[in-house]
Amino acid sequence: MTDEHRLFFWQGRLVAQARYYELNTTLPARFARLGSVIDSAFFSANVARLARGGYTIIELNDGGCTQLPEQLDPRELYRAMLGYR
Repeated sequence: MTDEHRLFFWQGRLVAQARYYELNTTLPARFARLGSVIDSAFFSANVARLARGGYTIIELNDGGCTQLPEQLDPRELYRAMLGYR
């Protein structure tokens, strides 16, 4: 299985994230900084582990057509977004 994560950013902050598969991995915290360098109020980022080690961003999306991973309860995302108004 691929070690891939989807992250959601709202108003410059990482508000939710989920792994695609039930792997016992933790994404490095440095990816939370994306919210401060991408000029968008809402976007998602897919991050995956490289075969040689480490992680890379494989996709940035405006969030308009981003599907939530099964492991992410939509209520968690929306509650987080409402908390950052």
